Amino acid sequence: CHTKAGFMNRDAGAFTTRGVAKTRIDAFKAQTNVVAQLPSDAQLDFEKQTLTAASFAQRQVVEGGMATVMSQVAIVHDARSPAYKAFGSAGLYNASEGDFYVNMGHLLDWATAHAAEYRAQGLTPTQLQALTAANTDYLAALKAQRLAISGRSATTQTRQIALNAHYDELTALCNIGQGLF
Repeated sequence: CHTKAGFMNRDAGAFTTRGVAKTRIDAFKAQTNVVAQLPSDAQLDFEKQTLTAASFAQRQVVEGGMATVMSQVAIVHDARSPAYKAFGSAGLYNASEGDFYVNMGHLLDWATAHAAEYRAQGLTPTQLQALTAANTDYLAALKAQRLAISGRSATTQTRQIALNAHYDELTALCNIGQGLF
């Protein structure tokens, strides 16, 4: 497009006979520079994939902490007992992102309320606070990932609109040039 704009500048006198002022050619060059700066879909996808991997890694941290807590609870209560099931850990490994976060919050609330019952098995308030912080970090990682997905969609739409407008102007100017020469 810069090459075409260069030709248009070179032949500006001829283009003015068709109503194409220098300001239009300058605007076309500026538009070319703007669309050249738009991020590619590959760049946006890489960012999304990086953030997806980060949220997955953070979930694994939380799952590891949950497994430790539940192993401490299992020393006192059988995994089939109502007391064990009250923690709500069943199915958390296969839960969706949102369900995992919410249900993990329940598990942490329940564990915090009953921590004294499992102190002898090594369950500490510090351990639960660290796991709560890890769960909060998981939510932040999920939000960053979702924002990247939304941002990619919005930027793709912006890029399509900008490139279509640029293509239309390029086509119009080239058609004028073709008619001239």
